[in-house]
Amino acid sequence: MRCKFCDENRPLIKAHILPAAFFTFNDARILSSSPEVHPKKSRIGVYDENILCAECDGSFGLLDQHVVEKILRKEGRFHSDGEFGLRHYIDAASEIVRLFALSVAWRAHHSTHAMFANVNLGPHEGPIKRDLLNPIEHRKVSAFVHEFDHRNIPIISPIPERYDKVRFLRIYAGRLILSVKVDQRPMPPDLDYLDLLTNEQTISIVVPWTGSAEASLAIDIISGSEHNRRLANKWRKENASDDPMSVFRISIGRSKFPSN
Repeated sequence: MRCKFCDENRPLIKAHILPAAFFTFNDARILSSSPEVHPKKSRIGVYDENILCAECDGSFGLLDQHVVEKILRKEGRFHSDGEFGLRHYIDAASEIVRLFALSVAWRAHHSTHAMFANVNLGPHEGPIKRDLLNPIEHRKVSAFVHEFDHRNIPIISPIPERYDKVRFLRIYAGRLILSVKVDQRPMPPDLDYLDLLTNEQTISIVVPWTGSAEASLAIDIISGSEHNRRLANKWRKENASDDPMSVFRISIGRSKFPSN
């Protein structure tokens, strides 16, 4: 079959959309808001067999490894101005982090997995792919990173979002949130200092998980079917009475937040 990245006819492999490390910390399960879908164990995360050859997957793996080692497993240098917090990841190369975010968006676009069913980069797939293929001569696509203040939370499906009318794709990766610009308009000025395309530092805004729309969505999905409620009750009794959300690392099914 033809690899969607190098366009060569090569054997395709099971390629992760998000690095496996994002799923190996807990006994993760994939949930769906559909009552007909039973919870599924997902110790190695979400992968697709119809996107990448081994060589291209290996090139993405270098990006994955950098982010896992330099951000996911690090605390970062935290500081706050009283309104919100920031984490500065000194050892994380901003260009590698940018390419990682673009690679996840590109993989999600081509994936047939239900978790990424609502991801469609449209005309922006081409520029993102060109950035990934030739990041020296073609550096066009902006991205930035923010994160929740809780390390052990569910992973939900990507959603489209807007900042000052500029469109982004928001991708959830554990506590990390990857925002990739999918718009021809320039980066909103308020986000310039976070733009991985133009800054040499990797800085992440820290946002609260408790009370967030994402927390409401995850709870809504968990309580939305008998299968999920049964699993949640079992987990509370047996393993995590103080952290009943920890088993639900992935929540699939809805791309829109419930209204408050």
